[in-house]
Amino acid sequence: MLDKVQEIKNTNEQIIEKTEQLREENKQRSVYIKKWKDRVEIENMMGRFAILYSAGQYDRLMDYFADTDQIYLQRSDIGIYEGRSAIRGFFQNLQAHAVAGSFRMMNLTSPVIQVADEGQTAQGMWYNNGLEAIKDIDHPDAPAADMWINDKVAVEFLETSEGWKILRMTICEEMRGLYHKSWGEYCEIPEYPKFDTFPTPARKATKHLPFRIDRKSQKNLTTPEPYVSYETLAEHF
Repeated sequence: MLDKVQEIKNTNEQIIEKTEQLREENKQRSVYIKKWKDRVEIENMMGRFAILYSAGQYDRLMDYFADTDQIYLQRSDIGIYEGRSAIRGFFQNLQAHAVAGSFRMMNLTSPVIQVADEGQTAQGMWYNNGLEAIKDIDHPDAPAADMWINDKVAVEFLETSEGWKILRMTICEEMRGLYHKSWGEYCEIPEYPKFDTFPTPARKATKHLPFRIDRKSQKNLTTPEPYVSYETLAEHF
């Protein structure tokens, strides 16, 4: 009789142990599924951002930024715009210059996206193999300045009640060239269109190491790595 009782006790302990194991596995599986779902949503969001940017609908891009003044946009060849008002002014300037014969194309590739273990923030990086044709709005009959563009786009995201939103965005120029010149010829003496003007940023960019023929290529930004929470991040792009 005592042996039977001990057998039942051992069986119950095994059931409890197995139940705890399955509960932990299900928890890990749920975290994995949510991270995968979040990654798909972030990639789709950035795809829509790039399509609107390429379509010249710059006035709609603020919808993709978090509703907080902690947001910022860094464009390495210009500077850092901090807060909703400054970033909105940057996009309004692009909209004002979106005249006939002018366009800017964003083509995002090679996504690397990491969602934090806490599930409320994420980091992502893309290459932008873009094109630009910039017209001088004061001289509409003059030819556009046509350029090849290669950027790294690094973004930090925040999950909100409206879904994933951009918290910090860095557009870091890797290479830029006039379409009719070689990379080496252009990168020796860069010739930016003087009429392609932007609002004054809050401060200088912290990341600007574009290709030049007189120095080795340099690493502009680190790729996202797995991380626990936003507070633990060692590198905020």
